[in-house]
Order: sequence, then structure tokens, then C-alpha cells
Amino acid sequence: MYSNVVTGKLKLKGDVPEAPSHSKKKKKSKKLNNEAIVDKQEHIDEEDTGNIKVSKTLTEAEKKHKEKLNRKEQKRIDKLVNKSHKEKIEEYNKYLSSLSEHHDIPKVGPG
Repeated sequence: MYSNVVTGKLKLKGDVPEAPSHSKKKKKSKKLNNEAIVDKQEHIDEEDTGNIKVSKTLTEAEKKHKEKLNRKEQKRIDKLVNKSHKEKIEEYNKYLSSLSEHHDIPKVGPG
């Protein structure tokens, strides 16, 4: 009845299956082990494409999406960097003047 059911662990994309070992291993310090694993994974999983680091496990659509987000973020940063403080204040004042009186700060107390 259940002969077509797949059993076992869920296999995730980019996951490297480990061979089962039945012998006991020596315990290593967690701090050194975690740092070594992270460094190794970063070195293996990432490749340089221009200024953008992209994981090898990403699909083409995911890569394009990340690149587009990075370009958009870079444009936003460039736009902010090019403005002087005076220009930023003038733009903010123009924005505030366009708001309705509903957003004004109410006067409180005598004065």
C-alpha cells in the first residue's frame, strides 16, 4: 500500500550528503571547529562576479535578482552621497511644506 512513499531525510538544494560513520570521533573545541567550517564554506561556496559575491548554489534568476538589488542599492547610495547638507535640508523642507496641516506639530502650553 505504501510502497511508493519516499523515506529518509529531506534533501535540500545545495546540501552535501555526508557518509554515515558508525565509529566514535574525537571531540574538537567548538570555537575552532565552527570558525574553520565557516571559513571553508565561504571560500568554497562563493565566487566573484565583478563586485558581487554570488553563491554557486543560486539559480540564474536568483543571481540576477541579487545583482539587480545591489545595483539599485548602489544607485541610492550614490544619490545620497552627491547631495550636500544644504541640499538635503532644502529637499526635506520642501517635503514638509507639501504635507497637510494634519501632520503639523500641535502647540502645547502658553506661548
